[in-house]
This record gives sequence, C-alpha cells and structure tokens, in this order.
Amino acid sequence: MPDPIDPAGIPGDNLRPDMVEIAAGEIDTIGQDVSDQGRAVVTTWQRLAQHYEAPESGTLFGVMDPVKTNAETFGSNVDRVSSALKTYAAEVEPIKAELAKIKADAYNFVASIAGGVEKTTYSRAGAIKSTVEWHEDQDSVDANNDLIHRVNAQMVLLWAAERKCANAIYDIIGFAHIEAATEGNPNGYGVTEIPD
Repeated sequence: MPDPIDPAGIPGDNLRPDMVEIAAGEIDTIGQDVSDQGRAVVTTWQRLAQHYEAPESGTLFGVMDPVKTNAETFGSNVDRVSSALKTYAAEVEPIKAELAKIKADAYNFVASIAGGVEKTTYSRAGAIKSTVEWHEDQDSVDANNDLIHRVNAQMVLLWAAERKCANAIYDIIGFAHIEAATEGNPNGYGVTEIPD
C-alpha cells in the first residue's frame, strides 16, 4: 500500500521570518553606525588642519578621505543587504503561514483515512457499504495529491524567495546569480516547478 502524505515531513516550522526581520534591522543599524563613524573620524582628523601647517599637510589631511568613502560604501552595501533580507522575510511570512495550514490539513486527512475509507457502492440490492484502503478511493487519492501539490507550490515560492535574496546580496559583491535547477543546470538551487 502506498503511503499518504507525511504531515511531519512538511517543511516550514523552522522558517523564522520574524527573526530575519530583526536581524535585518540590526544589520542596517551596524551599517549606518560604520558610515557615521567613518564620517566622524574624517571630520575629527580634518580639525587638525587648524593647528598644523607644513608642506605635507595637504597629503596628511587627504590620507583619511578614503576612510569616509569606504565607510559610506560599506554602509550603503549593508543597507542593500538589510533591504534584501527584509524583502525575503516579507515574502516568506505568507509561505510559512500557508505551510502551517497545509500541515494541519494533512494531519486531518491522515486521521480521516486511518483504518480505511468507508465507501458506498450501489447495486440492484441497494447501497453496500465497505471499507477500502485510502488509495483505493479516488476522492482520497485526489485529496492526498492536492495536499502534495499545495506543499510543492509553497516550496517553489520559498526557493524563489531564497534565490532572490541571495542574488540581491550577490549583486553587491559581484557574484553570479543563483538560478533554479534545470536539466541544463542540475546544480541550481530549487526548481521553478515540481513535476507530479
């Protein structure tokens, strides 16, 4: 007898978009702090110009300019990472909720087919009730397949959100994008459609 859907195997319990949102906010604060501190260091350094005069003073006071530029670039890049993570969290929240709903539906379904499915057939003698295995009842097979399709649809959405987030971060550091797995790209991440 084939096994029905395994509710415990449905993913989603470990998804924590709320924690991703918190971490994204903390990352954004760190990036802003680095950017602000870089500007503050340069401003403080340049105040020395009021008290120091020498032929090399232009070089001496210009040496800190890259600190400001690098700190601002870092802050901007961290802001982009934070934004990518916040977008990911927002996209994952409804996926997590839907997976939880599917899991509850799957537990209910498995409970409903435990011990077999009552089936009524009709003959000239009237209605005959019998108990059959779940896979011998087309309505049960259809319900099982529907649950599997619903899980698959959410997994495709989750993989797409993960790729989108990773690719937004990869854009910052100049890495190639992650694509979905296909026959031509078997090492991709996730798929765009799970076959029946």
